[in-house]
Amino acid sequence: MRKKNRSRWTGYFLTGLLFLLLCPLPGIAGGKEQWANIMKTFQKDSRSNQVPTRTKAAQGLVNAMYPKVEKKAAQMLVDLLSQELKRGGRREERVAFTVLDTCVEGLKKITNEKALEFLLKRVDSRSQSWRLRFYIIKGLSGINTPEVVNKLAELLDEKNEKIQIAALDGLANLKSPTAAERACQLLNAEVTWEIKIAAANYLKELNNKDMIEPLINALLGRNLEGRARSETVDVLKQLTGEDYGLRGSAWSEWWSKKKRGEDVSAAGDKGPETTTAVYYGVEVTSTRIVFILDISGSMQIPINWTDTAPKNQPKPVLSGKNGKAPNPKVVTELIVKKNEIDSQPVKTRMDGAKRELVNAIYNLAPSVNFTIIFYSIGTTIWQESLVPANVNNKMSAIEEIQAQAAAGSTSTYDALELAYRLAEKGKGKKKVVQINKKGDYVNETGGADTIFLVSDGLPNTGKIGQPDAIVNAIKKINQIRKIKINTIIIGGDAKNVKFMRDLAEATNGAFVNKSR
Repeated sequence: MRKKNRSRWTGYFLTGLLFLLLCPLPGIAGGKEQWANIMKTFQKDSRSNQVPTRTKAAQGLVNAMYPKVEKKAAQMLVDLLSQELKRGGRREERVAFTVLDTCVEGLKKITNEKALEFLLKRVDSRSQSWRLRFYIIKGLSGINTPEVVNKLAELLDEKNEKIQIAALDGLANLKSPTAAERACQLLNAEVTWEIKIAAANYLKELNNKDMIEPLINALLGRNLEGRARSETVDVLKQLTGEDYGLRGSAWSEWWSKKKRGEDVSAAGDKGPETTTAVYYGVEVTSTRIVFILDISGSMQIPINWTDTAPKNQPKPVLSGKNGKAPNPKVVTELIVKKNEIDSQPVKTRMDGAKRELVNAIYNLAPSVNFTIIFYSIGTTIWQESLVPANVNNKMSAIEEIQAQAAAGSTSTYDALELAYRLAEKGKGKKKVVQINKKGDYVNETGGADTIFLVSDGLPNTGKIGQPDAIVNAIKKINQIRKIKINTIIIGGDAKNVKFMRDLAEATNGAFVNKSR
């Protein structure tokens, strides 16, 4: 009986061995043949003028690669990235996000040592464009090896801020604590706010309580303001379960008492906040803001409006030009104008949107710099640069809001693009955030860090008219720009709601649904 069983198992073994010899697994003989065919297809289709064809070529290559061909695959994907970036030139809309994203996702799957060495060398090469290095770094962010982590940490000291941003994003994705202390230092360094936002996001992903004290030290410095400061505080809230507002001294007092084992129940004065403004229930913590208001024809539709301004809102600190004492006459005129608007009935979506925006601007702190974009079939910007929230500018802005009339269609992307074209120009005290009329706004830094977009409908005209295409375009741009878009919808159906929610989620912004 035992001999029969032994013979049976021997037969199974020999049958299985014969099957493997006659039918090799993918990646041995069949894989080689498939790979050769894929390369031929890739070489043809990757040069196509059609975005879906180029995307499909990249995806086919990624699906077919296996360890022994990964170096060649990495070279081909990097070449496609380079080709795609060159395709745009200064017209960024010609660069297809789907192609870039597919290549990056493919690079993240690399496991072969030689392929990885190739990618690390390309990242180190200063002879090629920073944009290509940027996307290779994004690919490396999916490969968790000591070599990759150490390289990303080294790149935090690069002079090019875009490379620093990519490295921080990569470290956040890998959740590596290697550069945590360096990230805390960047929060209070003289670097662009985009780097600080990326650093705060990295530290948030780590969720490491050893960073509590370095984060508090960053808050005590002079170079952490606005949204970057607010997001740093959010990290502290996550790590501690406490909330001592935006003041570093309040957090420092709490931390000192906690380390000494003292009662911390009464530690720290949370105020004052950076700003007292609230817009559609969203607290305004940024100091670089673009308000975008839809003034298309549908904004004339009647509305059952409910005031979202918080009750017992503290009076704003009113400032004059250059931080000086405000002109009493202008202050009086501003208060009268605000009271006059508050007393007017709200009958339409436009009336409600105007009321909300006037209330928010009236309450902005003097440290805030802002502008307003109105859009329907075209776009109009109130000021072509971000201006201080002093009484003179508040008065001018409120008068401009009141002058708007609803008419025309909805060119949402054009308004967003105009906001993204704001960037820092000049040096030192002469530095100003203004519209970049030339150049490539996609790759700029130092512009507005927060957008509030109020609309009641889907986009139906403009440079990009399809909702999904707009969201994808913003995703691509925001890989560097990091602008948070808070969206408020005040009318429309489920498709409208989805578009506005998707846009907010794509930029880590807040979504407010006032359409119900």
